[in-house]
Amino acid sequence: MAQRWPVREFAWHPHQGNYPGWLWTATTGSFVGYESLLERDRVLLADFDPAVVGIVSQPFWISGRDEACGEVRRRHAPDYLLSLRDGCHVVVGVKPAADDEARPPFIPARRQDSADRGRSVNASR
Repeated sequence: MAQRWPVREFAWHPHQGNYPGWLWTATTGSFVGYESLLERDRVLLADFDPAVVGIVSQPFWISGRDEACGEVRRRHAPDYLLSLRDGCHVVVGVKPAADDEARPPFIPARRQDSADRGRSVNASR
């Protein structure tokens, strides 16, 4: 899978609360962006997973209506798209366990595993 640049830019400014950066991965043979140390750790897990053959940061926009806010239209860029050796793809949103409800309400989700500490949606090709 060829590396693509994120659909949106990461915020970079002094004294921000998160730690964005770029991590070189053997899986892609290139740098993959992250917006927090938790996201960096998730990229490391994916890079060491033999089932993962591609990692794309901020791969696309998801949009939908937020019924909880009176049908307000929202959009969200998932954190990563992982391509698996078997041809499937996994969309990954990385959030701390304490932020379980921080997921946009229009995105269906399921818990993956405790090491992931995030939410994922499986999508076939």
